[in-house]
Amino acid sequence: MGLPDDYLRYPHRRHGMDHDRYDWTTQPARPKVAWPGGARVALWVVPVLEFFPLDMPAKPFRAPGGMVTAYPDLRHYTLRDY
Repeated sequence: MGLPDDYLRYPHRRHGMDHDRYDWTTQPARPKVAWPGGARVALWVVPVLEFFPLDMPAKPFRAPGGMVTAYPDLRHYTLRDY
């Protein structure tokens, strides 16, 4: 017993991406990257700023994703590190 043929049909299925937001090319067909000033390496610094309160109040309700055990709930808090 297999899947029916129309189960895997997707109207946007084609070679490349399933949207037209940007042109798609294979890696070998892409033009060589030219960084400003002829640099060989580029650095992009992205600081990630997040806040997860350790002692979220339970009233008027405990928010989804709030800490479960008593303060300090390091077990659940550290899950958000990576």
